Formats: sequence, structure tokens, C-alpha cells
Amino acid sequence: MNYLGIDNLENLNIEHTSMCNLRCPQCARVVNGKTSPELTMKEMSLDDYKRIVNPELCKQLKHIFFCGNYGDACASTNFFECVRYLRENNVTLSIYTNGSMHGQTWWYNLAKLLDDKCKVIFSIDGLKDTNKLYRVNSNFDRVMENVKAFIVGGGAARWDYLVFEHNKHQVEEAKKLAKNMGFKLFNEKKTKRFIDNKNYKTNKGGGDFGDIVSRYGSWKNYIDETTINCKYQQERILYIDFDLNLWPCCWVGAPLYFYGEDNIQKKQIKKLLDRYGQGFNSLRNKSIEEVLDHQWFKNDLVESWSKTMDSGKLMTCGRTCGEEYHFSSGDKVNKRETVL
Repeated sequence: MNYLGIDNLENLNIEHTSMCNLRCPQCARVVNGKTSPELTMKEMSLDDYKRIVNPELCKQLKHIFFCGNYGDACASTNFFECVRYLRENNVTLSIYTNGSMHGQTWWYNLAKLLDDKCKVIFSIDGLKDTNKLYRVNSNFDRVMENVKAFIVGGGAARWDYLVFEHNKHQVEEAKKLAKNMGFKLFNEKKTKRFIDNKNYKTNKGGGDFGDIVSRYGSWKNYIDETTINCKYQQERILYIDFDLNLWPCCWVGAPLYFYGEDNIQKKQIKKLLDRYGQGFNSLRNKSIEEVLDHQWFKNDLVESWSKTMDSGKLMTCGRTCGEEYHFSSGDKVNKRETVL
């Protein structure tokens, strides 16, 4: 029933910071066009890395991903020095970013810190006239300049493109631009960001969400009945949020900071924290190994997958890793990656 033992840990997804320079409308950090009042601006320190991701742990890690729920690691004040520490310990890195902060020198120097196994994934959802529609406050020209500097510095870059109605006509043009600029990969991603808490409550929504509801009678019925095939467990990944909490994945860790109280996922996480106590999964005063030794990770989480929502199954688990609903843009059916 153990979720993941320390000896089996191979990868980490780290949300280095809660800071970001954009206001993407479907991001959980944005409420009515402004930063959610639920968020505090934090970032991990170099000392945090040296303590939590110590040199001994670095030896067993295959990969660290910087792909958080709320922040862009490159927007923090100290990311460079933390990357340097990890590279000195030979950790392979993947860094997800909107690419619109800092200047060309910063990105050129970042490339020089990385090797050909590391990469930066630039999230650019359209061209000059459309990227800004979702990536609110992003400057397309600056992004392109930063990307060029990174590639000139020898960096391996991937272009991630969330496909919306307003930018789907530009996918092929963007792919050609990516190839001309020297990107290694181009990744088209379908988004389900417009399926939200209201849909789950009303059971109304199109596409495969609507199909699930029609076949199971309700969204809750589907969550109760679906078999969980945990993506992070299979790939031996753990997630550390910007407040140094250890979670099984980024999706389970996200609802704690959702705005407002009327959200099913947030209510479930708060209930979980009430049961086990605030800080049971905090790495501020515990090691990863000590948190993994907690009852929730050792037994209760995996056991909950065979239950119903009323008896402890997290809707987040059913939505993200249930057998029939492909929520994540990282799922194979929701992306198309092209080698350039």
C-alpha cells in the first residue's frame, strides 16, 4: 500500500516559487485579473535545496522538473544560484517558463549552466497577436529575444503551445518559426482549463467530460468508480510546493491555495490536513524520507483509491489519473510533439 519509498524515488517536480509576472486567466493564481489573495510570495532558498535535495539524494535522482502550479521559477530572485547548485551535483533539469522575464544575458548565461540533457520549455501560446490573449502581460518580442539568446548560448529549447480557438490557426506557422529559431521540439497541447469546479457541481460540459457524465450519470459517480493509475507513482516522481510541502503530485498539491472555500478539491485537502495535522507533509523540519514514512504516504493514500469520495477518495486523483478521463495536457492523447 506504500505510495513511494525513498529508495524508489527517481524524479522531483519542484515549484521553486509562487512568483510569476503574468496573469493568465485560467491559472489558479489569478482571480478577477489580479493575484489571488490566497497566495503569499515565497521562494525556496539555496539552503532549502542543500538540506532537502542534498548531494546524496542528487546521486539517485534522474531528473528535476520546475513546473509548478502557481509560479514561474525563472521569475524568482535566486533561481540562478539554485540551478548552479543542482548542476554542480550533476542533476538533469527541465525548466518550464513563459520566458518573458529578465534580459538576453540572463538567458544566455542560463544556457551555459545546462548541458545537452537539460532543457528549457518555453510556454508560448500563439504568435505576436495571440500569445498575449492568454499569456496576459507577456511581451512576445522579448520572449523571442530571450529564446534566441538561450539557443545561442547552447541551450536546448522546446516550444509548448496550448491550443485555443483563438490561436489554433497559427500552429503550423509557429512550428515553422520554432524550427527556424533552433528549437529542438515543438509540442501542441490540448487544454481542459475551462472545465472547472462549476462543471463538476452541475455535471455540465462538452467533449469527453460530457461523455463521462452521460455514461456514468454524474461526475461523482465516475470518480467513485474509476480505477486510479497514478501517473507520478508510475514515474517515481514527488512534488514539492513553494511552501515546502511534499505531495504525491502537483495536482494534489494545487487545491490548498485555490481561492475561496466553495471548491470540492480544496475542501477535501483541508479535510485531509484536519485529519493528519497541519505540517504533516512539511519539509521545513522533516526530510523527504521522514514525510514518506507518514501513514498517509505509507498506506492511506493508495488505500483511498479503492474507496469513494464520501469515504476519502480525492476527486483530484480520479479526475487526473482515472482510466477514462484524460485531464492533463501531458497525457499522450492531449499532446503532439514534433522533433524539429
